[in-house]
Formats: sequence, C-alpha cells, structure tokens
Amino acid sequence: MRTIARVILLLMAAGVGCGGQRDVHTDLRSQRAKEDTRGTVELADAPRVLTPAVRFLSTPPHMDGKLDPQLHDLASRPFTRVWKSDPDNPDVPCHYRLAYGTDFFYVYVEADAESLTYRDRAFQNGDGFSMLISATRPDDEPTEEFYVLSCSAVNRPSLEWTRRIFWYYNVDTIFLRTSDETRLEFRAADGKISFELLLPWKDVRPYHPWISEGIGFNLRFVKAVGETGRNRYKVNPGTIGAENMPRWYARLPFEDPVVESGPQTHVVPRRGNLSEGEACGAVAVTVAPRELTEQVTVGIRGEEHGVVREARAAYGCRRGLTRHEFEVLSGDLASDDYQWTWRARESRTGGEWEVTVLPSFDAEAMKSRLKGVEERISPGSLTTLEFNIERAATLLTELPPYEIASYERRVLLRLNERLDQVHRGEDPYARQTGYIRRAFRSRLDDTLQPYLVRVPEDFDPSQTYPLVVYLHGSASDETDLIGHGFISRGNVIEVAPFGRGPSNGFATTEAQVDIAEAIEDAVANYPVDRDRMVLTGFSMGGYGAYRTFYETPEKFRGVAVFSGSPGFSMDDAPDFRDEDRLRPFRGIPVFVYHGEMDRNVPVRGAAEMVEKLRAAGAEVELKIEAGKGHEAPSQGVIDAYQRWLDEILGE
Repeated sequence: MRTIARVILLLMAAGVGCGGQRDVHTDLRSQRAKEDTRGTVELADAPRVLTPAVRFLSTPPHMDGKLDPQLHDLASRPFTRVWKSDPDNPDVPCHYRLAYGTDFFYVYVEADAESLTYRDRAFQNGDGFSMLISATRPDDEPTEEFYVLSCSAVNRPSLEWTRRIFWYYNVDTIFLRTSDETRLEFRAADGKISFELLLPWKDVRPYHPWISEGIGFNLRFVKAVGETGRNRYKVNPGTIGAENMPRWYARLPFEDPVVESGPQTHVVPRRGNLSEGEACGAVAVTVAPRELTEQVTVGIRGEEHGVVREARAAYGCRRGLTRHEFEVLSGDLASDDYQWTWRARESRTGGEWEVTVLPSFDAEAMKSRLKGVEERISPGSLTTLEFNIERAATLLTELPPYEIASYERRVLLRLNERLDQVHRGEDPYARQTGYIRRAFRSRLDDTLQPYLVRVPEDFDPSQTYPLVVYLHGSASDETDLIGHGFISRGNVIEVAPFGRGPSNGFATTEAQVDIAEAIEDAVANYPVDRDRMVLTGFSMGGYGAYRTFYETPEKFRGVAVFSGSPGFSMDDAPDFRDEDRLRPFRGIPVFVYHGEMDRNVPVRGAAEMVEKLRAAGAEVELKIEAGKGHEAPSQGVIDAYQRWLDEILGE
C-alpha cells in the first residue's frame, strides 16, 4: 500500500526534527484524536465493543444497493451521535448493518430520504460514508494502524474516484485506490436511500477476523441537507477525517463461522516484505462442515525471475474453524517482487498475494562509499544522495511487516545504481530530466530537507529558464507537484518545497525558510532566471502562496492560487482579507481558480479575496467553474492559466 503520497513519518527521513520527540507528539495527537464535539448531539452511549457480533455469511450478498431479503434479520445498528452544520437541520433517521464472509466484509447503510444528493467529495459533504478498519491496542488506546475507506454517491465521471477510495491509510498516507473487487452500490427508492459495500479482506491487509488479534471499527454517515447543509452520524466519537492523527474505534467481534455445504479456506502470507535470506511462512484458515484434510498449494512467481517455487501443505480440519501455519519461503529467494498464487483442493478456492524480497541495505556502508568521491559530483548532488540514504533507512525502519515493499525496493535499487554512477565518475543528477527529488542542508538547523524539481525534457544547460514554485496541499508533500502537471507547459523549471510538514499552511517561520532555501538550491543547481519567477499553490498551498508572496514580494512576478483560502486555521496565521496585508500585491498579476461547488474551501472566500485584491490594485484574473468542487480545473481554465503564465514570463 506504500505510495509516493506518504508524508510525515517517511518524508521526515532526513531529520526534520521528530527524532526523540516521537512519543510526545503521539501523546499530543492522541489527546486530539477525539473530534471536537461542539455542535454534536449524543443519541446513545458510544460502545467499546459492538454488539451483537457480526454475522457470518457463507456466500456474498447480491450487490445492487438493496438489502437482500435473507439479510433483513441482520442487526439494525444505530449511530450514537450526530453533528449538524446547522442546529435547525432536520433529523434524518438512519442505521447500518454488518456481515462478513471468509473473503469479504459487508456494510449496508440506510436513511430516510426521497433521493440521493450528489456533491463533490460526498463522503465529506453528503451523501456518502467513511468507515474505519483498524488494529486494536491494549486498553483500547488509539491506533496509528488503520484504513479509512470512503464511499460516495456519484453521478458523473469526474467524481468516480470518490465512489470508493481509501481516504487515509495509517497516519501518513492519503488517497489510495481500492482494488476493482471492492464494490459500492447505492440507490433511492420508496422513501429510502441505501448504500451497499462489499470489501475484500485482501484490500485491508493484514486484517481478517480469523487471523487478526483484534479489529477496530468506526463509521460516519454523511447526509446532505438542503442546498449546502449536512448531518454527520457516527458510531464512535473518535475522528474519521483528521490528518496525521491516530484513530479511536469500537472493537468489532465476529460470529463463529458455520458452513453446511462445503469447506471454505483463506490463505495469507505472514509478511508482505522480507530481506534477502529471510524465511517466510503462511497462515491458512479453513471453516469446515465436518472433519477433513485440506491441501493448499502456493505457487511463487517473481517479476524478474519467473516461476521459482511451489509449496504444499496438508492439514487436518475439525468441524468449525481450523488455523494452520506452514513454511513457504526458506530464505533463498533473490530480491524481487513476487506474486503468490494459492489454491485449496477441498474448498476449491484460491487467491493471490504480493510479497517483496528487499535487497540488503547498510546505510553506514553507503555513506562510506561516498567518502573520497565527493569531488566527482556537485555539492547539490552529494546532499541529495545523503538525503536519499537517510530516507531509505527511515523507509525501512517504518515499514510495517505486512506491507508489500515494491516502492522501497525500487528506492534501494535506484540508490545503488546512483552510487555506482558516482564511482564511475558520473554525476547521477547532472543530466536527469523530469521529476527529481532533491535535498539541501538547511542553514536553519543543519537538517537535510527535500524538495521536488521538474526539469524540462529538452533541458539545455546553456540556456536559462523561468522558475515556477508550487506549494502542495494539506496532508501531502512536495510530490504533490506530480499530480498537477498543468502548472507549466513543461518548458520551465518547477520547484515544490516540502515546507517542513504536510499541513502547516506554509505559515510557520520554518516553512518560509524551507521555501526560500529550496529556491536557492534550485538556482544553485540549474540555470534559473531569477527575474522570471512565479508562485503557485493548490488548496492549503494556495494560502501558502499568499503568505509567501506577502513575505517576499520582490522575488515573484505573479501568483496563481488554485482552490486556496485567504485564511488558515493556525494561531498567528495572517488572514489575507485584511486590507493592510494586501499592499504588496499592488500591480501584481494574480490568477485565481475556484470550483463553484467547492465545499472544502467554499468559493465565497475566494470571491471576497479577489474583490479585496482588486481594490488593493492587483491585476486579478478570476476563473470560477460551475459544477467543479475541490479539484483540478478543466482544460479550458488550464489553457487560460497557461496563457497568463506565458505572458508574465515572456514565453
């Protein structure tokens, strides 16, 4: 599940100041993990353990958004509290039902309503829901290991990504796709709206009711009310959507499985990642109607090595549930990404898993390889390699045993390749184009800080290039630039600072220093025209663009704000609707884009900001798109923005 979207724990690899303060920060996050209850009405006591136990189903339900007739006796479970955007919002009677099977988890949510309301990010704004599946901890302390699966009613292609998406994974990753096997259906009929979710257990690895020591659960259903309002119903008062925080939960007990017609088997590897030379086993669980002998065969195919192994295990099963562990990998597999394909003879079932074998890694040995060859590469390339070594060490330290590690494996292989280049007398970054993660050593505290640069594909070091600085959105990092390819036509150098954190609004002194030093490092390593620099940002980065221009207006020719807010909810963060703060914008070209239906950052704030900017003498081009939410603009707006950018930069 590891992707380039990971933040805090991974991207602070180079010593961003966490270090020995990790436990203190965890305690603070734990204190904040229960959501602000202002405006929340308690409907019932929040349970520590849900009752009754979740029903076992021997076959999955038919998925059409409607509760199957044979499932009407599933327990109708209440939500325990409601938050209303307006205290006068009407109550919306709603409930949910749960069930599970050998391979799946089933959720059904129903509410009284005549029709579905389709909105941008409906899982936040209605109609939709978010579900927490998590590890449990002693004394039910909040956990940092979890999935938040968010589901929305959608009615147009641009919103399909919100139909079913992992909004959060653990505390440091956002927006991961589910597999196509995860199903969500919804409907409106007979005065009811309903949602059906079928979630394969393999999509929430390592959680499974017969294998996990415990599973935590929370559910938040959002119902749109009127034109803009919403009610949020929850099972547990703990947060669902807060960034970089642990989660509270209710424990989820599961009914013992019973099958009558034949056995059912589920097989999982004990680990998702291994080091070379490390052995690995598997766990098989079988529910059987009688005593029998199950036989499981596991075939292993490497991405680079092809079919390399087949393992078999036979074990006796009693009536009911049997668990069996067996060895699959003896420790002689080379580094590769491996596909496990398993099949069970008696149950006639099978499945697939992925397991990564990582190459050996010694951070100190890699640092030693750099000593004595520093003069062969530029200081900026040396710093970037030092950062990548430290980052790789942190990636492996923070890697949970159940995760596949294809990304980490590529990082290690690429790092070895670049060190080999240095020893051949080559600078590995000198002629690289496209997206490059670089780093500088900060004068502020001597830490290594990352930033992303995009170098034109036809890069010519004898020419100078304009510089476009991009500030990332909340809960993201500098790699957010990759998802915003429209920031230039690819004919300039782009720089995206990390800013010392995923969600600080670029409002802190440290974040502003980080932006300045990232620009300085880019200028030191690329032929940048300092007189042609433009500042841009999306969402939280839009606020950061206002803030950064206010702090250093002499650096930039213009500012572009995409779905940004003029204010940020942090102590001492200035609100740029304050006219006294807008004097530096006089005569400055400003491009503002906003979706008319944006409910994460409402458009009225952007419109008010534009009026004040114009009154202050800024040259504002405003684009508000009907039907758009908190998302990237359409091609028409992109074309207008790029024309604006070309004019400012003289392209």
